[in-house]
Amino acid sequence: MKLRKWCLSILILVVGLVLTWGAVLSLAQELPAEMLNGSPTPTPTPRAQNVKLVGQIGGPARAVTQQGDYSYVVTGPLLVVLDVSDAANPLRVGSYEMLEGYGQDVAVVGDYAYITAGDGGLRVVDVSDPTAPVEVGFSDAPSNARAVTVAGGYAYVTDYTRRVRIIDVSDPTSPTLVSTYSPSKYDYIADVAVAGDYAYVGYSAHLFIVDITEPLTPTEVSSYTTRAYGMAAAGDHVYVAAGSDGLRAIDVSEPLTPTLADILDTPGSASAVVVSGTHAYVADGNSGLRIIGISDPGNLSEEGFCDTPDYAQDVAVGGRYATIADGERGLRIVDVSTPGTAAEVGDYDMPSAAWSVAISGTYAYVGDYYYAPGDSMGALRVVGVSDPANPVQTGLLGMSGRVNDVALRGKYAYIAGDNQGLRVVDISDPITPTEVGFYVTPKLACGVAVTETWAYIAGWNGLHVLDVSNPLSPTLTGTWPAPGSSGASAVALAGKYAYVAAGHEGLRIIDVSNPVSPTEVISYTTSDYAYDVAVAGDYAYVAADNAGLYIVDVSNPLSPTLTDIYTALESTQGVAVAGDYAYLVGDSGSDSESCLHVANISDPAHPTQVGFYHTLAEAHAVAVAGSGTEAYIYVADSSGGLAILRVRYRLYLPLVLRNS
Repeated sequence: MKLRKWCLSILILVVGLVLTWGAVLSLAQELPAEMLNGSPTPTPTPRAQNVKLVGQIGGPARAVTQQGDYSYVVTGPLLVVLDVSDAANPLRVGSYEMLEGYGQDVAVVGDYAYITAGDGGLRVVDVSDPTAPVEVGFSDAPSNARAVTVAGGYAYVTDYTRRVRIIDVSDPTSPTLVSTYSPSKYDYIADVAVAGDYAYVGYSAHLFIVDITEPLTPTEVSSYTTRAYGMAAAGDHVYVAAGSDGLRAIDVSEPLTPTLADILDTPGSASAVVVSGTHAYVADGNSGLRIIGISDPGNLSEEGFCDTPDYAQDVAVGGRYATIADGERGLRIVDVSTPGTAAEVGDYDMPSAAWSVAISGTYAYVGDYYYAPGDSMGALRVVGVSDPANPVQTGLLGMSGRVNDVALRGKYAYIAGDNQGLRVVDISDPITPTEVGFYVTPKLACGVAVTETWAYIAGWNGLHVLDVSNPLSPTLTGTWPAPGSSGASAVALAGKYAYVAAGHEGLRIIDVSNPVSPTEVISYTTSDYAYDVAVAGDYAYVAADNAGLYIVDVSNPLSPTLTDIYTALESTQGVAVAGDYAYLVGDSGSDSESCLHVANISDPAHPTQVGFYHTLAEAHAVAVAGSGTEAYIYVADSSGGLAILRVRYRLYLPLVLRNS
């Protein structure tokens, strides 16, 4: 008998080890190869647990460079690779998510892109296959990496500690810091350019000239007093983007005694410059692209310009086209073959400050804030997500204010927005969404829920019930005035009840069976601000800021009872529920990082953590398509754009051996 038990124990042990090893191999197959061979190493502080980023679109375009038919754009947390062979229709073909930090600048040399990522240092990415960029090396020596230039096997990286780090990248898989340069005068350093034996370094008050004949011992040889936000070296001159001082041409034929050749005052704020042939191309902030003739550096002259819709931050030139990183309005492509008639011919536009999101079929509808066409302060952006790894914006409709919430019904999107009440948008054509109806509420509209006939608007002065049986002409039928001063921030529907997140007044349950006279039947007090609410089955889930997620039994709506308070996040501000899972957005821990958090709520009295993902900006809203292992999670992440995520579900089998 003992022998039999011993054999059984051994058998269980072997089976357990096989299953455990299988799980390890499964995990290894999902991890990038570079995280298995030790270069680069994973981020010390976990950015995610059991949740992975599948795709992303949006965030301000900060930097751009060009090589051949491809533009490389730093936007949000990504390096996006665009095929611009057809300038009128740039096509996103690949992207790379920074393993740590937030993209600042990019340089491409041969098969490699060198990206400065702030706290993430310098990341080296193999772009030999533009459709599948992969990180092959990194250096964390520049702890706050800002700008990068690559020349002669070295990367020159500026950082926010007023230094230039010189990094040997002759082996891109193993970048090695070889020296550090600090300027002789106290100054913040923004950019660096390299030509021949000299590096030109500058920012707020000086241009520094540094001898790099021996990169291990860089030596400052002189300086010139000027603002220097961006620089380009050509021949005997360095062209300096000097902010509100415009473009300066500095004669450096005698590096020990640089002299001013000429100044051209641009109408905006010159932030970057690149030289091609006899022209300097200046990213001039609010004044777009300026084209400056430099055939005589002592007599600079503007030969053309092209306004851009936002703020031109960086510029690159390839052939007849200039590409401009235009902040909240993405990448703009300008034909500069004839400078005097320079004109935009294409763009890669995307969500810039994603505030809200709703999903239907293969499209995400993203409420944006501030930067839309013309003078609009917001937009509804339609994003195709049939391939979640490569989302593509298909349509755009400008709005007069922030889009706080989006609800979908049939071929219409119903939008609650700042200073605009309810907007009804026909989305039957995802390329050209068209506003067809509206109703202006007295105060800000914060949330919206819709049935076949009725729209419910949560706003600063309470709940508005609108008849939308004719979407082209929404009509007010009834109102419920919110108590207190915080109004209503969100609304969810179940049966004949509307569940309203009412700020400091907690959860309010409104009987809307008579749309003419919505009536509060009861309230449930939360100990902090009720931002959002979702209802599923017998439960209401209330995002109550620092108090956590309130799980309230509403099986009897006239007598709600608390089931549990889930406090995984420091601040819970948004919630969506699908199947057995709740998806929360807010801030996590003492670091107050923005976070998506996934909880198993199959037992609402005992919710458990499934995983989390730290977003790079400020997560405002979450929507889910599918459920369980098939769910895709869409997070409106403010300046991080739209993030598309998925949970990595795993089966862990505990091994238990008994002696009897």
